[in-house]
Amino acid sequence: MFVKDRSPERQYQQLTKEYRTKPESLARRLLHRDPTTLARMARGIAVTEWRELVPFLPDAPDTADALEELRLRVEAAA
Repeated sequence: MFVKDRSPERQYQQLTKEYRTKPESLARRLLHRDPTTLARMARGIAVTEWRELVPFLPDAPDTADALEELRLRVEAAA
Protein backbone atom coordinates (compact mmCIF):
# COMPACT_ATOMS: atom_id res chain seq x y z
CA MET A 1 0.00 0.00 0.00
CA PHE A 2 1.33 3.45 -0.90
CA VAL A 3 0.61 6.03 1.79
CA LYS A 4 1.32 9.63 2.75
CA ASP A 5 2.86 8.75 6.11
CA ARG A 6 3.13 5.98 8.69
CA SER A 7 1.49 7.87 11.52
CA PRO A 8 -0.01 5.39 14.02
CA GLU A 9 -3.21 7.46 14.05
CA ARG A 10 -3.91 6.62 10.41
CA GLN A 11 -6.60 4.01 10.06
CA TYR A 12 -4.66 2.15 7.37
CA GLN A 13 -1.79 1.73 9.84
CA GLN A 14 -4.15 0.30 12.43
CA LEU A 15 -5.80 -2.01 9.89
CA THR A 16 -2.55 -3.33 8.45
CA LYS A 17 -1.30 -4.10 11.96
CA GLU A 18 -4.59 -5.84 12.78
CA TYR A 19 -4.56 -7.86 9.55
CA ARG A 20 -0.95 -8.96 10.08
CA THR A 21 -1.51 -10.06 13.67
CA LYS A 22 -5.09 -11.30 13.32
CA PRO A 23 -5.63 -12.45 9.73
CA GLU A 24 -9.02 -13.85 10.72
CA SER A 25 -10.28 -10.25 10.94
CA LEU A 26 -9.47 -9.82 7.25
CA ALA A 27 -11.20 -13.12 6.49
CA ARG A 28 -14.34 -11.87 8.26
CA ARG A 29 -14.42 -8.89 5.90
CA LEU A 30 -13.78 -10.97 2.79
CA LEU A 31 -16.04 -13.98 3.27
CA HIS A 32 -15.87 -14.88 -0.42
CA ARG A 33 -12.10 -15.53 -0.17
CA ASP A 34 -10.25 -18.58 1.10
CA PRO A 35 -9.16 -17.94 4.74
CA THR A 36 -5.85 -19.77 4.28
CA THR A 37 -4.96 -17.63 1.28
CA LEU A 38 -5.98 -14.48 3.14
CA ALA A 39 -3.82 -15.40 6.13
CA ARG A 40 -0.81 -15.75 3.82
CA MET A 41 -1.61 -12.45 2.12
CA ALA A 42 -2.14 -10.64 5.44
CA ARG A 43 1.37 -11.52 6.59
CA GLY A 44 2.74 -9.91 3.43
CA ILE A 45 0.90 -6.60 3.61
CA ALA A 46 3.42 -3.81 3.17
CA VAL A 47 3.19 -0.06 3.64
CA THR A 48 5.42 2.23 1.58
CA GLU A 49 5.42 5.99 1.76
CA TRP A 50 5.14 7.91 -1.50
CA ARG A 51 8.38 9.75 -0.70
CA GLU A 52 10.19 6.39 -0.68
CA LEU A 53 8.79 5.55 -4.10
CA VAL A 54 9.56 8.82 -5.91
CA PRO A 55 13.26 8.08 -6.57
CA PHE A 56 12.30 4.90 -8.45
CA LEU A 57 9.76 6.49 -10.79
CA PRO A 58 10.89 7.00 -14.38
CA ASP A 59 11.44 10.56 -15.49
CA ALA A 60 9.75 10.24 -18.88
CA PRO A 61 8.07 12.98 -20.95
CA ASP A 62 4.64 11.33 -20.81
CA THR A 63 4.73 11.11 -16.99
CA ALA A 64 6.47 14.41 -16.24
CA ASP A 65 3.34 16.26 -15.07
CA ALA A 66 2.20 13.46 -12.77
CA LEU A 67 5.71 12.98 -11.40
CA GLU A 68 6.11 16.70 -10.69
CA GLU A 69 2.75 16.79 -8.89
CA LEU A 70 3.76 13.80 -6.80
CA ARG A 71 7.09 15.40 -5.93
CA LEU A 72 5.35 18.61 -4.86
CA ARG A 73 2.93 16.69 -2.63
CA VAL A 74 5.73 14.66 -1.07
CA GLU A 75 7.75 17.81 -0.34
CA ALA A 76 4.69 19.55 1.13
CA ALA A 77 4.10 16.58 3.46
CA ALA A 78 7.71 16.59 4.71
